[in-house]
Amino acid sequence: MHYTLTITLFLLLSVVSCTDSTDRTNNTSQLGGPGEPCLPEETCDGTDLVCIGGVCERDVDPCDVLECGDNAHCEPSPFGEEPACVCDAEAFAALDGTCHTGAPLDQRQFFNVTFPTPLEDRYYYLYIPEDYEHSTPVPLLVDLHGTATDSPELAYGLEDARASASRKGYILLRPRSRSSQEDSYTIYRWDQNPGDTDENNRFIHDLVNTLSTNYHLDPGRLYIMGFSSGTNQTARALVTPETVFSGFGFLGGGLWLSGQITYKGNLYMATGFRDYMRPYHYNLMARALWANYPQSAMFNREFDGGHELYGFLYDELFDFLDTGLAPDPGQLDVQWHRESFPDTTTLLTLGRTTDGTVLAGGAQNSLYRRSADGAWQSLDIDGVPAFEERAFTDICVSEEGPALALGEGQLARSSDGGRTWSHQERIGETDSTMFGYQFLNGVTCGSGLVVATGYWQGASSNDGGVTWADLAFPTSYGGRAQGAFVTTSSVGTFLAGGYYAWLAVSGDGTQFTPSTVDAQAPAHWYYDAAAIDAGRWATVGDFGTILLSDDDGATFRCGRCDGGPSLYAVAFTGERGLAVGHGGAAFLTEDGGETWEDVSCGLDAMLSDVLWLTPQLALVVGEGGTVLTLDVSTP
Repeated sequence: MHYTLTITLFLLLSVVSCTDSTDRTNNTSQLGGPGEPCLPEETCDGTDLVCIGGVCERDVDPCDVLECGDNAHCEPSPFGEEPACVCDAEAFAALDGTCHTGAPLDQRQFFNVTFPTPLEDRYYYLYIPEDYEHSTPVPLLVDLHGTATDSPELAYGLEDARASASRKGYILLRPRSRSSQEDSYTIYRWDQNPGDTDENNRFIHDLVNTLSTNYHLDPGRLYIMGFSSGTNQTARALVTPETVFSGFGFLGGGLWLSGQITYKGNLYMATGFRDYMRPYHYNLMARALWANYPQSAMFNREFDGGHELYGFLYDELFDFLDTGLAPDPGQLDVQWHRESFPDTTTLLTLGRTTDGTVLAGGAQNSLYRRSADGAWQSLDIDGVPAFEERAFTDICVSEEGPALALGEGQLARSSDGGRTWSHQERIGETDSTMFGYQFLNGVTCGSGLVVATGYWQGASSNDGGVTWADLAFPTSYGGRAQGAFVTTSSVGTFLAGGYYAWLAVSGDGTQFTPSTVDAQAPAHWYYDAAAIDAGRWATVGDFGTILLSDDDGATFRCGRCDGGPSLYAVAFTGERGLAVGHGGAAFLTEDGGETWEDVSCGLDAMLSDVLWLTPQLALVVGEGGTVLTLDVSTP
């Protein structure tokens, strides 16, 4: 039946064609008209018609029916596709696609700016680099503050962040979290109230979208970072499927919220080994690994510090988030030598047994022994650790034989001078329930007493670490100290130090008195100390600080206070001393600390502890299984 219909139509058309051929040939008015076949050479009658596909159509500008809005215009596609709206020459596109000419650039820094939300008015700080112009898209770094009181967006490293923004050319945005009243204080924290994490996530994204109408943001270079409680809020953006961010920085913390981590960009992490927020850093690392986050997209800056936002991290963080550029690992200086070490485990502390054997402890519940010929071996630890994969940050060995290793809530004990070890129960809190255990950083053994210090707590033991008693470390500003270290001298003086430029001295290890510290010293944290001889001390801290005491720890004066990398450890043999720290930093003194020579090792690696094997040979350990020696007898 289909073939019959086809033949019938063909015959009918043939008849019509034959009978009408003369008329159509003579009636050219029906060619070239609207909807009619085109004239020869694909032309049409009338200036308002064009030949499209062999048929004459009205010449309608497709842009006539496209509304582009302010600061934009329509441009037809040269390839026959649909026309598109594009921003005018002096305008740029916001994240929502609308076009804007931008905010005036006569002001580059904005404080306490109000941003209305459905819940309440919110606030933020904004810095625009001096060389920014609306004509060029630039990256944005959203910087989330830690827990603070008044104007929290200005706390923690603002000057360093602003300087980095100028150097790197990014816009710096510091939003303010929500708050609540605690006693007489208004506390700002990113999860201060129920539901805050979600509310803050909406606020931050809305704020970024709004700012993109005032400033020319590059949509592929929007990054977010946080310090302390700000790290968990940063993680909220990481687990948000529709987040605008493509790089995430975590300084002094990690995450404790739920949500699925998927790859969304580079992760930069930096939390010190003596930071009480480090358990959340471990949580972030584990969650990222479980999610098969690409190793190449994660960088972990190791440092042996406490809870602090260090300004030098901003440039490094931005470079990695923006381009994946990791720091140059450096090259070992010729005056230093590397010892063979069996693992890549980060080493944090050194100790020496009564027979001279060197012990080392570090990340992942690790302990090692060094033989007299320089060979290292890993030591087994019996029992079940209090926590998996945490670190030992300090070791001490008593003259009576027991040895202890602790850190991050971990505790291990040896009853035979460090030859065999076993995990111990956590040391319980006494006057608070901050962690459920004491988060201790430092321990020392001396005069038949073991003394340990940490965050807002301390403990002592007179039976070699079998049982523990509460030990207070008072401060001059009130309350208990945030302790980073405690050590003792050969004459029985105990010295402890930590945050808020805190140092304290004790003659018996049971009652500590805050020391007086030179007001010119730049340190926020003191990380280690060593006795030079009876009554003389040197202590080291962040910002390259080295202090000296001539009155057995009662007062400290500047030995080196002109800035520099953080110093984590110091050791003396007579008048000769060596201080080591961040980024391979090392400083040598031959005159009891009065002058210091830069003898840095050349590696961009954390150097965390030092001891003298002989009066001429220093042993230094650090990041990634780094074990170095420095022979000062060699010119």
